[in-house]
Order: sequence, then C-alpha cells, then structure tokens
Amino acid sequence: MLKIISAKRKNLTWQFIIANFKTKEVRSIYFQFSLKDPWWLPKHEPHFGKADIPLWGWLFFYFGGRKEGVLCETENETAKIVDRNGKRYYFVPIEKSNNGGEDNEKN
Repeated sequence: MLKIISAKRKNLTWQFIIANFKTKEVRSIYFQFSLKDPWWLPKHEPHFGKADIPLWGWLFFYFGGRKEGVLCETENETAKIVDRNGKRYYFVPIEKSNNGGEDNEKN
C-alpha cells in the first residue's frame, strides 16, 4: 500500500515523497523536463546536482529517486502519517552518504 505524503513542484521539476506501508520505507521520486543541455543518448548519473540524487534520462525527460527514511509505527495520536487501516507512523530520516543513503540508516 502506497501513499503520497508530499508533492512539490519547482519550475518543471516535480518531487513526490511516497510512503510504502508494506516495506515501511519512504522514498522520494523526481520527474523533470528541461530544454537545457539535452542528453542525446540515454544516460545515468549516480550523483547529479547539488541534491546528489541518482538520475536517469534521455533528451528532455529525466527521473530519479532515493530512499529518504523509514516508517516507525506508533500509537501516539500526534503522528501525522496514517495508513488506510488507521495505523499511525513517524517518519525517521536516514543519514545520507555518497550512494544516496541506501546503506546508512539511523537506528
């Protein structure tokens, strides 16, 4: 079960923060359209830009994503992330490393 917990847009870049209640992961997904410096061949950049995100793209369309953290179940009524069964969760961010934070989770 997935839930979009945040959606932002800046110019032609969209960012979605998605919670996966089955795996208890929170991931960010990016979509971007750009007419500047097109990638004429399909390409992958593992550490793109100031955000240091993995990015795939071709011509004017680019996408990428990374793991942002984990969900911790709680009974506290102040928790803002709620699944459709009414279970409440806190978001716990992970420490970022050079590979997008995939192997450095905070405990």
